[in-house]
Amino acid sequence: PVAQPSRGTAVAAAVLALLGAVHMAVLRTLTRAEYSPALIGHFALASGGYAHFTSPIRRYPDLTVHRSLTKYLELTANGTKTPRNDKERDALAKKLRESEACPDEATLKQIAAVCNRTEERATGAERELRQFLVLQFLEREHLGGICLNWGCIPTKALLRSAEVMDYASHIGNYGLTLDGTVKADVTAVVDRSRKVSARLNGGVGMLMKKNKIDVIWGEAKLAGKGKVSVGKPSKAPMEPQHPAPKNTKGEGDYTAKHIIVATGARPRALPGIEPDGKLIWTYFEAMVPPAMPKSLIVMGSGAIGIEFASFYNTLGADTTVVEVMDRILPVEDAEIAKFAKKAFEKQGMKIMEKSTVKKLDRKGATVTAHIETGGKTEKLEFDTVISAVGIVGNTENLGLEDLGIKVDRTHVVVDEYCRTGVDGIYAIGDVIEGPMLAHKAEDEGMAAAEVIAGK
Repeated sequence: PVAQPSRGTAVAAAVLALLGAVHMAVLRTLTRAEYSPALIGHFALASGGYAHFTSPIRRYPDLTVHRSLTKYLELTANGTKTPRNDKERDALAKKLRESEACPDEATLKQIAAVCNRTEERATGAERELRQFLVLQFLEREHLGGICLNWGCIPTKALLRSAEVMDYASHIGNYGLTLDGTVKADVTAVVDRSRKVSARLNGGVGMLMKKNKIDVIWGEAKLAGKGKVSVGKPSKAPMEPQHPAPKNTKGEGDYTAKHIIVATGARPRALPGIEPDGKLIWTYFEAMVPPAMPKSLIVMGSGAIGIEFASFYNTLGADTTVVEVMDRILPVEDAEIAKFAKKAFEKQGMKIMEKSTVKKLDRKGATVTAHIETGGKTEKLEFDTVISAVGIVGNTENLGLEDLGIKVDRTHVVVDEYCRTGVDGIYAIGDVIEGPMLAHKAEDEGMAAAEVIAGK
């Protein structure tokens, strides 16, 4: 799209180049039909409702097939004939029911080779062996975490609508003619975004059901080593809320040999400038606006702030971005940030760098922002404020400190293998230090799973 002459192409190059990798990583995670054996007999905790660990998925056609394949490799090495059909595979599975074989690294590589040669779905033998699966997934709000429900996926749907509108608004640049005018129906745009999210949310539920993963619905707290207490959610879900999956387990006490904490994060609130959901929004409210604001100020120019600034600016809002650092997108490549700034300003967006919102005065249906730049303060009035000043980990009320798990600045402290220092408890995703990205959380989930599996 960089070669295209439209105003929106610069945004596509700058923003989508930065964030598209996240989108594709999540889609790959949610849609591939290969499964990992790594979490057999273990417990994945996502009590905060912000679990980026959306799926224990990777390599194998079935979560328990490694048991049968391990024994199968042993038997074939002793001259046993290869099963030729489901009946023979069923018979083999029955022989393996008592097997507790745990594959070593070399065997796992052999298993991977076998699986890579066969794309068939679970056969009779594999279905017979599903009795070995003991995986539980605990959630209080929505399967798929923030990225799928209130982050990467729905925002990309919003940005896609804005991109199409930009193309249509400059249709002549493509040698085309469009009769009439193009207008944004914000209600329809939001509805499309929520439907995209709902479809993938349902897909995660189907993956849980298909692989016989027990979903426990509620809010969890670590009650001791290997123990989790589940109660009613104390947090009201953000609306519109996707329906909870059917046939879930509920309140009670649960035990597990291994626990993975993947409670994610939430928007940071600055003292005195706390979001109220009406005039001052977080990314939650910004994703489902009741109406299109005429004027908008975005506090913060990281990935979240720039995405919403681009979306609302393209759809017609008079948009201002305030960034405390010396450039927008401060954690991204400086050349990309410079290119993005030039593109946004060309579209009419106002960008204020080395600036700070010191105060917000709410009055009626407007907000007056006191913005300090170079020691001077100016007052600007807006319909809406989007606070995008970072996110903080969901570590409260989980019982972490009671077990001796260290928390540093809202992040659980872990080693390079995602171990918390307390035997059997791991943490991954936004609740630990590092870039808050879905594909990072996915890889951390894989790492923790492989440690649990003994690889």
